[in-house]
Amino acid sequence: TSSGTSMSTPNAMGSTVLLLDYFQERFPGQTMRASTIKGLLIHTADDIGNPGPDYLYGWGLMNTLAAAQVIRDHADGGGNPVIVEDILTTAAPAKSSSFTWNGTDAIRVTLCWTDPAGTSTTNHDDRSPRLVNDLNLKVTGPGGTLHLPFVMPYVGDWSNAKLSAPATTGVNNVDNVEQVLI
Repeated sequence: TSSGTSMSTPNAMGSTVLLLDYFQERFPGQTMRASTIKGLLIHTADDIGNPGPDYLYGWGLMNTLAAAQVIRDHADGGGNPVIVEDILTTAAPAKSSSFTWNGTDAIRVTLCWTDPAGTSTTNHDDRSPRLVNDLNLKVTGPGGTLHLPFVMPYVGDWSNAKLSAPATTGVNNVDNVEQVLI
């Protein structure tokens, strides 16, 4: 038997392939974009450790069943957008989606995109953003209440105390995944 990090990659990849197959079963002739499957896996992960992403557990523990249920809900419809794939252009630099909250469940919105390679650096403390396309997610509630995505704190040189630093919320200009949790 094998366990640990030696088995995490094949397990995650095998689960991802099953999800891609399930998506094609529900939507014949269609394939999810790489950014969509990545966003789906992050969106449905079981959060462990600090709320949101952290340096010890990333976005959490992959939950393949939850991801399959999102694909099922998307295929079955029901009025609320579940998975949205779209393109931003200079002519249309912003997109909005509306949804109806069920009144009980947490609201989780995840935005993920494939960004072209940015400029490289050899300085590990250089915090200059490297995104070519800096998208910004925000959720506006009734009455104009604004909710911003998680932002990982800068911790400098690694230490166990710094690794446990919780994410905050705000404008994220360094990651190609943004998530709002309400």
